[in-house]
Amino acid sequence: MKKHLLKKLYGLTIAAMLFSASANAQIIYTDVNPDSTVTCIGSACTKSYNVDLNNDGVSDFTISSIRNGNICQHGGLVYRSSVSVSALNTNAVIAVTNTTYPLAMNLNNVISSGLSLSASGLVFNTYWGNCGTGSLNLWPNSVDRYLGLKLIVGTNTYYGWARMQVILELNQLS
Repeated sequence: MKKHLLKKLYGLTIAAMLFSASANAQIIYTDVNPDSTVTCIGSACTKSYNVDLNNDGVSDFTISSIRNGNICQHGGLVYRSSVSVSALNTNAVIAVTNTTYPLAMNLNNVISSGLSLSASGLVFNTYWGNCGTGSLNLWPNSVDRYLGLKLIVGTNTYYGWARMQVILELNQLS
C-alpha cells in the first residue's frame, strides 16, 4: 500500500511540474482595434506605425512604409517602394537565418530563443524606372503572414506574433 501511494505521489509531482512549466507559456491575444493600415501613395511618402504590444505607453516596434522617386546617375528616374520593421529598445524581430530580413511566418510556426533575431530589417524593397529595376521581396503580396516578435519587459522575455498583410503595387509615381 505504501508503494502504491508513493507511485501516486510521484505521478502527482510529475503532473504538477508539467503544469507549472506550461503555466508560463500562456498565449495572450491582443486585438488592435481597429486594424491599422499604412499606405504610401504619391511621389513622396513616408509613413510609420508604432506598435505598443503591452499597452504601457512605450512603443515596442515601428513599421515604416516609404515611396519616393529620385533622379539617378544617368539623369533618369528611379522609383523606390519599401516596408521595414524596427525593434525598439532591446526588442527584436525573428529574422531569416543569418540575415536582418524579418521572416514571413505561417500560423502556428514555433517561436523560440533559438531562432535568428534582428533589431531591424526590410520586409521588402523594390525599385524601378529607366535606371534599372531590382527587388528584395521576402513577403510577396503576403496575406495573413506573421511577424515573429521578441519583447523584453523588465526582466521578462515574451515571444509573439503580429499578423501582417503586405501588398506591393508598382504604379508609376506622380
